[in-house]
Amino acid sequence: QRDVEAKLDIAAVEGSASSLTVPSLALDFNGQIGSSALKGQLATPIKANLKEGVWELAKVAGNLSLGRPDTALKVRLSGAATVNPAKQRVAVTGLDAVATGSYDTLKGLDLKFSGNVGADGIKNEYTADKVTLQAKGTLDRDAFTALFQAPKLRVTPSKAEGQAVTGAVSVKGPQRDVEAKLDIAAVEGSANSLSIPNLKLELLSIIA
Repeated sequence: QRDVEAKLDIAAVEGSASSLTVPSLALDFNGQIGSSALKGQLATPIKANLKEGVWELAKVAGNLSLGRPDTALKVRLSGAATVNPAKQRVAVTGLDAVATGSYDTLKGLDLKFSGNVGADGIKNEYTADKVTLQAKGTLDRDAFTALFQAPKLRVTPSKAEGQAVTGAVSVKGPQRDVEAKLDIAAVEGSANSLSIPNLKLELLSIIA
């Protein structure tokens, strides 16, 4: 069962034939998903260059809560974005997302994600900078931790370059004990022909 209501509030629009400014756009939503209450907000100012087709969301802030107030899964995010739909470009900078709480069989989640990402659909160019993911919690009866880091990565049809990517996952429970570590050396080549000088994967698994 899903029952969600949303309210959109747009501050007085300013601009001309070539530019548009919305000092504040706010979206509030609440409702019910199954037996869990849903509540959230998303807000950002908007500045558009109508001649170039570029939309700037200089300060995006959002939060979401799903479940009972005392144990709800809560998500908070902030960052900035620049979008050009016609040229299929999007860039997200200063992204900072945090998720905590519990939902269904997921308990005690503590997740943090940060970094800068971008994509150019026409040029087939993708970038990641200072991307970090950290997470821990319990799923069913298994405790888990995870870490992923991509300091710098750029992939185009003609060239791929970046620094080493690392990751680690640990799952411990009554019937399983898994640890995995990933280490990918600096990427070289192109989107059509990637070269990884060194890839190291360590895996330790004990399943009862």
